[in-house]
Amino acid sequence: MRLKNDLRIRELIESEILDAVQDERDELRLRAKENILKIQQENRKNFNKKRKEPKKYNEDDSRTIKCTQSGPGMKFSSRYLGLYTVVKVLRND
Repeated sequence: MRLKNDLRIRELIESEILDAVQDERDELRLRAKENILKIQQENRKNFNKKRKEPKKYNEDDSRTIKCTQSGPGMKFSSRYLGLYTVVKVLRND
């Protein structure tokens, strides 16, 4: 008789412990999710703070591209590449 009661009590205690652990896990997951969202918002804000707007070009505008290569034989070469005409404006940004 004692063994049957012990098994029931043991099962009840185990189920209560499992429920408590599950509740604690759910709470931790919720807090972690909130913290992740908060950090993502801060990162987004800091990224957008340093970002500048892209240059807008119109069709038939003339543009040059600055040559960014450097090296021993580049001292007297031209600093800009060609004179290019904008043929089509893409809606990338």
